[in-house]
Amino acid sequence: MDRRDAEAILARIAPRRALFHYFKDRYALVLLALAAHDGRSLSELRSGSLGRLFRKRIVADLERRKNGRPLELGDLWSVWPAERECYVLTLGIWGHRSGHCAWYQTSRRGYNLVLQLNYPSKHDRAYSRLIRPGRTDPWVNRQHPIREKGRRTMSWSRIDLDLAHGEALIEEVQNDWIREAVSDVEAICSPTDAKARRRRLENLLWDTSCTVESLKEYVESVLAPHRRIWAEATLTAAVWFLREDVGIRSIWYHTHTTGCLVKKIRYRRPPISLYEQLPRRFGFERVRGCPRFLEEQRGRSMRGLRRHNTAEFWRLRL
Repeated sequence: MDRRDAEAILARIAPRRALFHYFKDRYALVLLALAAHDGRSLSELRSGSLGRLFRKRIVADLERRKNGRPLELGDLWSVWPAERECYVLTLGIWGHRSGHCAWYQTSRRGYNLVLQLNYPSKHDRAYSRLIRPGRTDPWVNRQHPIREKGRRTMSWSRIDLDLAHGEALIEEVQNDWIREAVSDVEAICSPTDAKARRRRLENLLWDTSCTVESLKEYVESVLAPHRRIWAEATLTAAVWFLREDVGIRSIWYHTHTTGCLVKKIRYRRPPISLYEQLPRRFGFERVRGCPRFLEEQRGRSMRGLRRHNTAEFWRLRL
């Protein structure tokens, strides 16, 4: 994406304070509501690619409460459980003007928009109380597209888009914080390799005042609800943002194999589940081909995909 286009979207949308409420499986309600917003009936959606969403318990329970009456658009927005998380959405830009670089992991030259999901205030208060960070925050990687100030970033999605064609490509859905925090606790509490356990603890706690007990409490109690929903919450927020704020209705998502090839990811590949199971759950369809703005992309990886007809992407049409 051209930086000017990214900055124009940023200037139009970013000043608004965006709260994003999420609870387990809310994505099914949101996707059906977005798809039905243009007048399509829910019965029509049931026979399409989003039909699997009607089998989710949250939707099935809603239909059961209707006592045989047809489900309506307003019903999808009526579900509001007491236990939910309130994230803060912020926008950033990621990439480099000089061209494609494996470091930035963009599919084409230019920039991505970054939609960041930042932790609720109750998380940040518990984090400060239990971890007691000093000059630096554990699990904050400033080499990744996180928010620099304010609420701490839980996860993000990187997005490339083409306003002329009305298409967007979700480059990645990622979370470092939860994965690394859970890994640290598992390593520190492991009954084997005392030397490695001690080294891991020293590296983690060199600039904090927390104890092993408070670290375990933080991961097992404070992070637990976010760990269960972060991936689906992040993708839901990305789809919501593209459809409602940008007006994009054709949303693409990398498959694991094609994504690694196009973005030149050779080592430390992302989890397969984020690029296979997650989009399938959301009703994305696996298709041959790619977004039109990538068809004209030059480079060895895209030429190879076209030559062997191996470009497979996920696509969602709302």
